[in-house]
Amino acid sequence: AEAVKFIVSGSPIRYDRLSGDMDISNTAGAYINSRATVLSSGVSTLLAADANRRYCLVQNNDTSVAVRLTMDGVDPTTAQGIRIPAGGFWECPAMYAPTGAIKAIAESGAGVAVEVVEG
Repeated sequence: AEAVKFIVSGSPIRYDRLSGDMDISNTAGAYINSRATVLSSGVSTLLAADANRRYCLVQNNDTSVAVRLTMDGVDPTTAQGIRIPAGGFWECPAMYAPTGAIKAIAESGAGVAVEVVEG
């Protein structure tokens, strides 16, 4: 278990001491990690459309090739879509995740490894 500390400053506070353990759980659901290889010769669907998606992250693990993403189910091209540079990532703000299919294509090369997290 990890310790959680609260720091309050500015004015005096009043508190009641508690004893025992506190459990803070993720009540919104699990996060799922997956891996994919993105090619420049065709579009890969990284995540299917999901109306309940609340978080997603795509990390480009390549050291030299960029990846292009779309979040509305439309196919990206090697010149269009959100660009994730080599070694970079794209992360949506929590609770503002796109619900459409997330698709990717590499700008060049035979295969780019990407990590995907969805929740």
